Amino acid sequence: MLSQIDTATRRASNWLVWFGAIILAAMTVMTFFDVVGRYAFNSPIVGAVETTELFMGVIVYLGMAMTTQMRGHISVDLLTTNVGPRTRLTLAVFADLVSTVFVAFLSRELWRVARRTWDNNLITQIWEIPVYPAAYTMAAASSVMVLILFCQLLATIGELARPGGNA
Repeated sequence: MLSQIDTATRRASNWLVWFGAIILAAMTVMTFFDVVGRYAFNSPIVGAVETTELFMGVIVYLGMAMTTQMRGHISVDLLTTNVGPRTRLTLAVFADLVSTVFVAFLSRELWRVARRTWDNNLITQIWEIPVYPAAYTMAAASSVMVLILFCQLLATIGELARPGGNA
């Protein structure tokens, strides 16, 4: 079952990254035309700043799952460079557990915020774009990250539990 969840989260993180790339491309094109309009014609795109703000939040969360999947987050190995493999694995289990719990709480709060944006019909000031699609996208992407972290935690525990488990 763990391998099925891992496969599903890999697929989901790939889709999230592609979706993020499309949003980033759209944001880049919009920003280009906004800058050209502002400086060449003294006519910027109305609402470009608020759209960019929404896009930036979404892009960050869409890339987090893939970064987590690749174990690409920044880590400091000050404590682990001079310890044995079992101690290193024990510390990895602790780090994976803390990360999973922290991101699970973050994800829960993002779902609550998303629900509030829906309930309160929160919209942007200029174009009156509903905020809830961005909020729900961030919450869903963070949930995928939680699943990835949980799978990594279980894999690390499994490696530690294996006789002679080494990093």
